[in-house]
Amino acid sequence: MKEHLYRARITGNIYRHQHMPAILGHKGFLVHLPQAEEAELVVGQETKELPKLLLETMPEGLISEALRQKILQAIELTNVPNPSNASLEAQTAMLQEVSQTPSRGYKAEKIQHYVPKLNLDRWNTYPLVLGNNNCYNYANDKITNSFAQPGRASGHPIGQVTPEELLQPSESDGLVKLDVGPDDPCPEAPEQPNCLVALFVDPG
Repeated sequence: MKEHLYRARITGNIYRHQHMPAILGHKGFLVHLPQAEEAELVVGQETKELPKLLLETMPEGLISEALRQKILQAIELTNVPNPSNASLEAQTAMLQEVSQTPSRGYKAEKIQHYVPKLNLDRWNTYPLVLGNNNCYNYANDKITNSFAQPGRASGHPIGQVTPEELLQPSESDGLVKLDVGPDDPCPEAPEQPNCLVALFVDPG
């Protein structure tokens, strides 16, 4: 295992933790040795023997067989760019070129899309965190271990479980409502360090 990790390092297939690419889905395996200051993300088809070995030697019962098969498939199909071939800009932010319709008087501009780095280990490793946090915690990127509900921490707990009743408690927590009509396109990402989230309600 150490030999595989060493080979990944010398061939330039390691992202430092702070430079992990901001993409969704499987990226690779995050390896954090006990004596190391930070974890390293191992990527690339050349390194797939290491994540396979890590997956095969993990204790039984931690994940389902179905999930294990999905991870194996993701390892085979992973296409995360090699760090040595990716520019610093691509490593730190995903930029999307947005072109508006010229007839409306808009001009093309670059919008920087921000989302917290995907780190499911932070949420799923420890039973205390896994059992006491939820999607509202995740949307706010805050681990409170209180199974957070809109408005409860800010003194305006939610009343009836309806979309209308959800707004004021969520805003009291610091979320900002965007006025988006039912036929409008998805809003553009706000300026950093904010990110776009959606709240869904199952009435009742």
